[in-house]
Amino acid sequence: MNLPNRLSLLRIAFVPVMAVCFYINFDYGALLAVAVFFIAAFTFILSILMQSIFLIIGKWDISVLLGNML
Repeated sequence: MNLPNRLSLLRIAFVPVMAVCFYINFDYGALLAVAVFFIAAFTFILSILMQSIFLIIGKWDISVLLGNML
């Protein structure tokens, strides 16, 4: 499993974490949920950049099946 696929799985794992942070009853729950969302968005951008770099270089034969299915 390559790094872009691992980042996709990490984003999937962030969904329940973000939901729990949003619905938990403490002062900074919504702020923590937004922070988790931005971390997930950053991993998405990182994954897209890595796929583009791998495509341009063409050196590594990386197939990103999970990212394509999502």
